[in-house]
Order: sequence, then structure tokens, then C-alpha cells
Amino acid sequence: MADLPVEKPLRIYVNDKYIVTLMATPERIDELAYGWLWSNDLISAAREVRKIFVDIERAIVFIEISGDLPEVMIRTVSSGCGGGAMISDYLTSVPTVKSDLRTSLNSLVSLQTQFMQKAVIYKQTGGVHGAALSSSEEILFTAEDIGRHNTVDKVIGWSLINDLNLKNAMIFTTGRISSEMLFKVAKANLPIVISRTAATDLAVTLAEKAGVTIVGYLRKNRAEIYSHPENIEI
Repeated sequence: MADLPVEKPLRIYVNDKYIVTLMATPERIDELAYGWLWSNDLISAAREVRKIFVDIERAIVFIEISGDLPEVMIRTVSSGCGGGAMISDYLTSVPTVKSDLRTSLNSLVSLQTQFMQKAVIYKQTGGVHGAALSSSEEILFTAEDIGRHNTVDKVIGWSLINDLNLKNAMIFTTGRISSEMLFKVAKANLPIVISRTAATDLAVTLAEKAGVTIVGYLRKNRAEIYSHPENIEI
């Protein structure tokens, strides 16, 4: 039998309160936790996480944050796997990205090749998604998970832990770019997102509003540029 991707129900407790169960691949769990907390407005910076303890055998994450939890957290139904999100009102409140980053199609093809070379679990199983944070020159960090939204949270979590400003960075993903994913990208001030596949119509609408360039179906010498094409040299 071929290698199978690992999937576990990861239970997250924040300030001694059960918050959510994420269906996830149990690697880079700290990064996933930080990214998920940030994506759902429970923290704004890594320093707000006072303690984090991962019990890998029981698939539980215990987190203590400096702020109080909201009394009510509104769940948004996600089009992806991996637990969804609690982001509310993102359709009308997408942030504006502030960046002067420009790149070329040739550079994106080269970076995507680097990304896929680093996607070890994907090559072994073919059953996970991947995401990568990139500068203009190189891949900085790669995350894999059965949930495509989880991979983005892991990338964002890593950038929080390392205190990176993302205005001159890009994010690559193997998965479809949905509205929820686009909101996370804009909120992180990432100006360019690149996928091997498509974007949804709502994601493109939000990207136009936010100033985010979406590049889809990236292949050698061709791509579909859905929004803000002025940032990509063909």
C-alpha cells in the first residue's frame, strides 16, 4: 500500500476553554496554532501567546494568551477542509495591502519549482496540500497539511513567530484560492498569491478591492492572472 497522509482531529484549548477541533496533519503544530489564533483575531502578534503546550499523543494543544476570549465567536462556513474559521464580516472588511512588490512570470515559475521540491509529504503521498512563503529570490518556509487553509495558517504562524514583515513576500499554494484564503492573505499584507489551480469569483472580487495579485494555473511560460496584472511582468 502506498504511503497515506496523516489526518488527526487536533483539539485546541485557549485559556482553559475548548475552542475548536481542526482536522490536520500533525506537523508544524505550533505554527498552525499561532496562525489560526491570528486568523481568527484572538492574537495580533506572537508575543500575545504566553504559553503553548502540544500533547501529540492525545492530539491536544493547550494555549494561554494575554487577552480575553470574546464571549461569542461567530463561525463562518468554510469551503475548505481543516476546521473552517471564525472570521466574521470579511466580505465587507477586507484589508488593503500596502506593497510595491513586482515580479516576473519566469521568477514565479522558478520559485514554484523550488516549492514543489520542498513538498516532501506531497511527493510521498499525493494526498496533502502545500503552501510556501517566498521572497523575490527564494522559498523561505514550506508547510503541508490535509487542509489547504491549515497550510496558509502554518505559513502565517511561522512569519509571526519569526516577526517578519510580509509586504515584500509572496505565498504559493497548491490549492484553490477561496474568499477565506484571500482574506487571510490580505490581512497578512501579502501582495501576491500564486496557485497551481484556480481562484473563486469572490476571491477575485476581494483581491481587486484589496490590491492583491492572484496568479492561477501557473505553468512554464503561462499563467492566469486574475487580479492586478500590473504587478507581474510577462
